[in-house]
Amino acid sequence: MESKIRAFAQHHGYDSIRKSIKWDGYSVYEPFFYGDDDYIGYSLFILVRNGIIRLATKQEARQLCGIIKHY
Repeated sequence: MESKIRAFAQHHGYDSIRKSIKWDGYSVYEPFFYGDDDYIGYSLFILVRNGIIRLATKQEARQLCGIIKHY
């Protein structure tokens, strides 16, 4: 399944994914770039539940940004 999620991220212009947390019944993945390019805007998250892969909505992304901490 992770290869399908990685392919989904690459289809949306990202290089790879990082598995993050379980949230509201979803497995959450963070797509990222290998380069030094900056991204401005909402943080994007990939949500997976019951084999369905999708991008988080803006509202979901706002909620996740308040939960996921990057160190």
